[in-house]
Formats: sequence, structure tokens, C-alpha cells
Amino acid sequence: MTLTRFAIDSSWFSRENQYIKLKGFLPRRDEHGIWSLSTFRIDALTAAEIWRIGDTYVVAGDGRTPKARTDLAARYYKSVGLEIYRDDQPERHVNVTGWSEEKSKRMSTAQELTALASEHGSFHLHPDHTV
Repeated sequence: MTLTRFAIDSSWFSRENQYIKLKGFLPRRDEHGIWSLSTFRIDALTAAEIWRIGDTYVVAGDGRTPKARTDLAARYYKSVGLEIYRDDQPERHVNVTGWSEEKSKRMSTAQELTALASEHGSFHLHPDHTV
């Protein structure tokens, strides 16, 4: 299974070096107080279909939509001790859970994901955004 992580804020990625930065992999507490990273399953989808998911479901409070994304196999999230939870809310949505309560450990895990995504993932700029 391949997951995509969308980046709304330009501070979350490097256009020049083509990767999602640590900020793009930091989890947030969900409505149940669990540290979680929002991703989407993208297997068998075209690039246009993937961007449609981001443009439809990944919108910041101020209306900004994704500017970039990184695609990374679920096994890499699992390799750093995280868990994959398919909730399909919305369709194809996956929460990446299992994050530490300790900030330093969450930062370390996010840094590991940044390195894994740089080495094994694929980075994509949104075709409709000038970043």
C-alpha cells in the first residue's frame, strides 16, 4: 500500500531539493487526543485523481489547498514503529498512529520519515500551484 502525505504550507517542503521537510511529517492530535498523521491510500490512482483527493479533502482553515505531496509505501511508516489505521473518512483516508507522547521522540520519528521519503518516496509539486 502506498500513502501520500499532502503539504499545504510551503514551509513543509523544499521545492529546490524536492522533498517534504520534517514539518510535513509532524502529527497532530485528533479528536480523541491521539497523535495522528493524515494520509491517503493512492494505489491504482492517476496523478490527477490523487490531486483531486487533496484539492477536495485537504484544505486549510484559510482555504489553502495542497501545494505538494510525497508518496511513500506504508511499510516505511511501519519500519519506524508507526501503525496504519484505515478509517476511510473520507474515502481512502488513512491515519498513521503510534506516535510517542514525548515531543522529542515524535520529532525523531518525523525526521526518520523525512529521510525515508527522500530516499524511497516520490515528491510531486501540484501542477496548478506556483510555489
